[in-house]
Amino acid sequence: MTEKELVEGCIREDRECQRILWEKYSKKLMALCLRYCQNQEEAEDALMEAFVKIYDKLGDFRFQSSLETWMRRIAVNLSINKIRARKNIFKEITII
Repeated sequence: MTEKELVEGCIREDRECQRILWEKYSKKLMALCLRYCQNQEEAEDALMEAFVKIYDKLGDFRFQSSLETWMRRIAVNLSINKIRARKNIFKEITII
């Protein structure tokens, strides 16, 4: 199955295409999320959020880059957002 057929199947919400996309890319994206996130759970959360966004935004994918590159960018951005959210939780509040 080509990338284009896979993307078109996922856009049609074909469960088999969605499963193939998950199986083909989830391990690579998980390894990527683990590089950015503090622990396994945070990386798993980032991965799940990434796939939700990927499935939701596949209609916007224009095939100007490879599908994997596009998916990696989404996973990296979500992982970085997790880091930022974690840092904001621990900021010190000064009371005047």
